Amino acid sequence: MKNILRILFLFIFIFTCEFIYSQSQKYIKTLHSESIQYFNNEDYLHALPLLIELDSLEPNNFETKYYLGVCYLNSGTKEKAIEFLNFAIEKNISSIPADVFKDMGEIYLKKNKFKEALDYFNKYQKIASHFDQSQSNISILIANTKNAKKLFKDSADVKIEKLDNKINNNSLSEYLPIVSADDSHLFYVSAIKFKNSPSDSVKIIMHATKDAGVWKQPSAIIFDDTDNNYELAGISSDGQIIYLKLSNNLYSGNIVGNKCLNIKELKGINSAYWEYFISSTPDGNEMYFASNNLGGFGGKDLYKIVKKEDGNWTSPINLGSKINTSLDENYPFIHPDKKALYFSSNGHSSMGGFDIYKSINLSKNVWSKPKNIGYPINTTSDDLSFSIIANGNSAYVSRVQTDNSYLNDIYKVVFNNNVPLTLVKGTILSGSPLKPIAAKFRVIDKELNSPVKYVYNPNPASGKFLLIFPPGKNYDLIIEADGFLPQLINIYVPNQTYFYELYQEIYLKSIKSLGKVVGEQITVKNTFYDISSLADSLNNTIDTINKNYNVLLQIIEDIINSTDSLKNNEISFLSDNIYKVSEKNTKSVNKDYSHLLDLINKAISTTDTTTLNILESNTVYVEKTSQSFFYAENKTTKLVPYVVNSDTIYTVQAINTVKDKESEHINSILTTQPELSDSIAETKSEHIIDLNVLSSENKKIILSYTLPFEQNTSSYLEKYSFDLVEIAQLISNNGGLYLDINGFSDSGDQLTVQNSNLKNRINNIITTLLSNDISFDKIRTNETINTNKINKIDLIVYEIIDLDQKTKSVSNNLNNEKLNPLNEIVFRVQLKALIKKEAADSKLFNGISVERIYHNGLYKYISGEFSDIKSVKEYLIEIKKRGFEDAFIVLFKNDLRIEQQEAIKLLKEFEKN
Repeated sequence: MKNILRILFLFIFIFTCEFIYSQSQKYIKTLHSESIQYFNNEDYLHALPLLIELDSLEPNNFETKYYLGVCYLNSGTKEKAIEFLNFAIEKNISSIPADVFKDMGEIYLKKNKFKEALDYFNKYQKIASHFDQSQSNISILIANTKNAKKLFKDSADVKIEKLDNKINNNSLSEYLPIVSADDSHLFYVSAIKFKNSPSDSVKIIMHATKDAGVWKQPSAIIFDDTDNNYELAGISSDGQIIYLKLSNNLYSGNIVGNKCLNIKELKGINSAYWEYFISSTPDGNEMYFASNNLGGFGGKDLYKIVKKEDGNWTSPINLGSKINTSLDENYPFIHPDKKALYFSSNGHSSMGGFDIYKSINLSKNVWSKPKNIGYPINTTSDDLSFSIIANGNSAYVSRVQTDNSYLNDIYKVVFNNNVPLTLVKGTILSGSPLKPIAAKFRVIDKELNSPVKYVYNPNPASGKFLLIFPPGKNYDLIIEADGFLPQLINIYVPNQTYFYELYQEIYLKSIKSLGKVVGEQITVKNTFYDISSLADSLNNTIDTINKNYNVLLQIIEDIINSTDSLKNNEISFLSDNIYKVSEKNTKSVNKDYSHLLDLINKAISTTDTTTLNILESNTVYVEKTSQSFFYAENKTTKLVPYVVNSDTIYTVQAINTVKDKESEHINSILTTQPELSDSIAETKSEHIIDLNVLSSENKKIILSYTLPFEQNTSSYLEKYSFDLVEIAQLISNNGGLYLDINGFSDSGDQLTVQNSNLKNRINNIITTLLSNDISFDKIRTNETINTNKINKIDLIVYEIIDLDQKTKSVSNNLNNEKLNPLNEIVFRVQLKALIKKEAADSKLFNGISVERIYHNGLYKYISGEFSDIKSVKEYLIEIKKRGFEDAFIVLFKNDLRIEQQEAIKLLKEFEKN
């Protein structure tokens, strides 16, 4: 009986297992059928969960693994395809379609696994038909992978920070960030986006501003015209104008708070084709945009339009084959400096898809070869927009979220300002014609008040010198050259993100007049350029540039090491005598000097032949500054003491080559009304000094000259005219010089023949001087009684010194201090009011220095600047004598013109007092 029960139990168990297995197989078959149906209909979203369950029931099924991998390939999480497709490939590689290998290569490329990516791309090439390969982009993918490998290795030194949750919402997609030049306005798109959705369902343009350097809660831009779905297409540099895209055309609107007002079509840009994205220069005179208009190079091209003098725009100008390719270029962003253009392209040397590139405007519509700005700013995914602030310290990009690859977030790119060094190379020359001069250099770190170590004197045979500085500091360069007074030059080395070279040209010249040396002039031309970026504009010398750049860095390191190996006293000796090594030195020291000299000469010449030829079109900036110093004729020439540690060096007044580049730059790029900037600039002309208030203590006499006249004549002999012209040229060429014309008479009676001759003599001299470009404001005439000199006139050329606060006036040659506090009245004289704009130095003004001011619809020409009514009335008399009978007095307060009716009332009050 027990055996029968056992047999019965076994039978039931086997039957149950077979039934369960049968049901399981039936369920698997149903799962397989449903999943394949979804799969064949390319409904991967519904096929995926069925295949996941099927894989759990049949974990080693080749077909299921393959279908799972393909579903993940068509999802937002492509990386999950790797394990399933690798399994399928290992099980049955011959059954795998060729496209899968290409897809796998693209996944590995996105993961920055370049070896694996190339392996799969190569497998695809082996098994795909020639037709399939010609239809695919496999050659581009292979090139992208090789580019990515190189760029990944040479990563840019930047920090990429995700903006906080005020800007980025984990459930939304934020992209297309555009920042104002001063980093105070941020516009971007916030969108609801669904997995596997080809487009965004809802897009909103957002605007955020900063409070104490932190982005505040953004607001959605509100449009009066709610029927149109405008898309973000750009902003102006100051963030006050927004550019919009609607129906493939571009528009502009004004931003007021969170509202967009006054939307207007950009008719000079829009065409029958598609226009995409736009960027404008700070002055509003150039606009860059993308379009697929006919006549381009293929796909989307970049164009620009330029505002003409009459206010109209040029026709669209294609940026040319350097920028545009047969594929797509889009999202142009012109840097506020108007030189650097950033854009997105999939047609240049990309890491994958679209990358961001930078090109430099070398001259009118001539652009450097675009340079990929590199990893990690660019990635192997599509990088579509890049917006950088004016000072270059940071930029904004968008990229996919790490946990949801179908959503984007906005990131800030921070450029690390760690320059290894700045190299100053240059030449010092003097004389006419220019030739090298022996000189001794000392460089002082102004912050530490200590000498800089790596300073190497000029080679007297070539005039070339070498200096090595840390960046971001102010330095004083003291030059002691044969035959000249010690000169003091202030140098600022900018703290930037590149390796910089400063190429400096120093010219020393004696100033001569009437056969004698009266002073000396120094001219300094500073050209800053970035060696590593020069290759951008030299297609045929990129390898040479890069090679020379690397060689130069090694040479500089060797120079520093060689200098450091010397003892302190030898370094001091080296600084003073680098080109004068005597036989008395030991052989070891001589050997060190010889090696060091070789290194210095190599450093000077390394980049000269390949870079200096293109400095004019590829510089960071160029500054040229001149300063003249005049010797006192009958006094000891005063020099300025310069104390370094325990040493005192006497030099001429410092020549300052330092410019506040950043503040000037920011101010210029935020100008939103270019038509106003001209008139603003016109109000900043050179003001005159009231020469009548100067005492002898305020004058450093440079040159004295006595012009003789024959008895009872008002004309001087022709032979003296050359001397007058030479004196005129001295004053004309040196803005800080003035002239006293001292005449002598036998009495104070204005009616005598002698006094009449004196006035004519002085007028003849003034006429000659004015015809040789001397301003009337530079001349003062004096008449005194001296019977011994009645047939002579003394001409005294002088420089103004030691002005106290009462006599100071604004002058380009002095200290740029106002004549009066801003709240005081300033008296001036108006010569003319014209509809047409005339140059301030026009012959129309008979040599009188004028300032042009646009006021009440007219160009008004003003001269003089006085603090009292008496002086301005005397000046008005002189102006009328010069032929300006309609001239009259005008008043200014706080640099603003007082309306004439009010001015007349004030003048009466002043005359009463």
